[in-house]
Amino acid sequence: MTQDIDALEKKLAELDEKIAGVEKRLPAHSVKPPIMTELFELEDEREALLKNCRIEAGYIKNIARKSQVARLILKHKF
Repeated sequence: MTQDIDALEKKLAELDEKIAGVEKRLPAHSVKPPIMTELFELEDEREALLKNCRIEAGYIKNIARKSQVARLILKHKF
């Protein structure tokens, strides 16, 4: 993979943390557009990163490394 698995794990954890923070700021009613925009952007970034992981996993020949990527994807999939 072009990126180290540990770096991907760290980036996904950061995105998950940011998403959780935005979700905590969501009011029960009358959600403001900027908060929803921020949430959607973070979720899109997270999904794009996971998609790239899935695509690159298809090119990995080493079974152990492929397993690491698969576990990473499953761990961060909602």
